[in-house]
Amino acid sequence: MCLYLIAEFMVRRPLQVTILFVALISFANAKDCSTSKKFTLHHQQRLSGVFADLNGKYLPGIRIQLLSGRNVIHDIRTKNDGGYDLGNVSAGTYRIRIEDRPFCAPKVQCEKDECIIEQRLEINSGDTVIVR
Repeated sequence: MCLYLIAEFMVRRPLQVTILFVALISFANAKDCSTSKKFTLHHQQRLSGVFADLNGKYLPGIRIQLLSGRNVIHDIRTKNDGGYDLGNVSAGTYRIRIEDRPFCAPKVQCEKDECIIEQRLEINSGDTVIVR
């Protein structure tokens, strides 16, 4: 009976079935980017800055976590001006996680002397369903 109803719906509503199918495929293929790739500090460094969206608008109240392995080292929120300060962080390997959707974690570029955290946060497509 259930299969009959599904088949009947597919015949009578092909456009809705196509939209649903595309939405499900888009959702299944979306990749969560809320946690950054690993980066290594070669010496103690202060990690601070300002986060903004792709239009340059500051992002207040965004929850940021500094992770070492599976351990949360720091758990903070950005200030009204999008500013954050994780303090002086010891040498080691870390990741940054953005707990508030819909943003991706920032990209982190490390050179021999320091790591730079990208200021602009992209939208997390893992949280977005695209209907075409």
